[in-house]
Amino acid sequence: MNITEEKTGELTATLKFEVVEADYTEKYQQELKSHRRQASMPGFRAGKVPMGIIQKKYGTAILLDEVNKFVSDELNKHIKEKELNIMGYPLPNAGKEPQDFMKQKDFTFYFDIGFAPKIDLDLQSYEPVDYFKIKVDDSKIDEQIKVIQDRNSKTEGHDIVGKGDMLSVKIDELDDEGNVKEGGINKETMVLVDFLKNEEIQEKVLGLKVGDAAIFNPLVATGNEAETATMLGIDKEQAKGITNDFRFDIVKIETNIPAEVGEELFKLAYPNEEIKTEEEFRDKIAEEIAKSFDVESQRLFSRFAMDKLFDATEINLPDEFLKKWLFESNQGKVSVEDIEKNYDGYRKAMKMELIENDLIKKEPTIRVTDDDLKVEIKNYFKGYFMPNQPGTPEVDDAMNEQLDQIADDYLKKNKEETQRIHDELFSRRLSGFLKNEIKLNEKEISFEDFGKEIEKLTAHLHNHDHDHDIDHDHEHDHEHDEEK
Repeated sequence: MNITEEKTGELTATLKFEVVEADYTEKYQQELKSHRRQASMPGFRAGKVPMGIIQKKYGTAILLDEVNKFVSDELNKHIKEKELNIMGYPLPNAGKEPQDFMKQKDFTFYFDIGFAPKIDLDLQSYEPVDYFKIKVDDSKIDEQIKVIQDRNSKTEGHDIVGKGDMLSVKIDELDDEGNVKEGGINKETMVLVDFLKNEEIQEKVLGLKVGDAAIFNPLVATGNEAETATMLGIDKEQAKGITNDFRFDIVKIETNIPAEVGEELFKLAYPNEEIKTEEEFRDKIAEEIAKSFDVESQRLFSRFAMDKLFDATEINLPDEFLKKWLFESNQGKVSVEDIEKNYDGYRKAMKMELIENDLIKKEPTIRVTDDDLKVEIKNYFKGYFMPNQPGTPEVDDAMNEQLDQIADDYLKKNKEETQRIHDELFSRRLSGFLKNEIKLNEKEISFEDFGKEIEKLTAHLHNHDHDHDIDHDHEHDHEHDEEK
């Protein structure tokens, strides 16, 4: 076997494989003997068919198969040994010298290959990238304080129905004459005043006292089948058919008294913090709110950074080779015209992937492996089955084995969700790396303006993402079974 490489362009070459009889004859003879042992023909005992007949009947097909296997193995070995960084996979070039397996013993094969361009990004050389810090204004802090107060509120009995109150009521379904319906719905339940979305009905209830009653259609009052079903203790389908009124007798009125802002609330909200003053309390809330937006800030920064790298990096590609490869790898699915029409989208995707690969080369831990995905999924289910709370036991061998099985099963059956987890992990790692390597232009931004930036990013991803209609596999391992 002799392999030579001829450059045909800046990023393309043709590999010439010269195969002589000695390269494949041993395997070829072994396969002939194997076929003879299994062959059964009239007039001959099993395994005793003359070799001449076997060779005449199966020889050419076996020869073709063995030569193909040999060349395929040598092609992959050559790419690995020479560390050829190729794109797609080699394409057989049958037009050079047609092979005649009926007559020839030595063969010559040609493969066209396209090389990935060499890139080495100098991340410090780029202009600073915007990194938003959310400025938390007083209104947002006030909103969060109210949430904390309500979360730690106390329930007290109340004399008159007001907004936000919870009512213990006795419900009776009425007939068309306004009498209690025989066999109708009768029960005691709880009703939240705020669930009564119909303003006219809510006004009818507000101001009532214990012992008073209100008559109304509950489905009209809530405007929601699910909430009506919960209130009446029936299923959603039954709730759809509610057309008559119900009598609601008020048995008890309770109201939530928000917790007072003071040291007791500070301790309830942040048990591990030493917060003594309202100012310290507000500062802590502002810090928590800002932290809650860190993930979105990093995602936005990462997109800005990758767009900057994409726009500022000139990358040449072996375009004509890639078009041929796309056509070959999508045979029957797309035409040459389809490839020309969609090629710009593919080219952008390939360019972005080359940039990502260079970043992975600089920091290999960015890459997300199957083991990483499995650990992430195991941790999710571990948190589901064993919440991280004081007194929770450690994961034992039996539980770990069960989590392994759950994760393996999840990876096999949930391809789309697994891809989402992969992309999320990759994005998080990439963002962390870029934040340390690229100069930052930190900008303080309001909550509202930050929301606008997120909307712009969403629109950008929708309109300018690098998706296209041609299937491709950038991480092909060069293994192939092409017939030569």
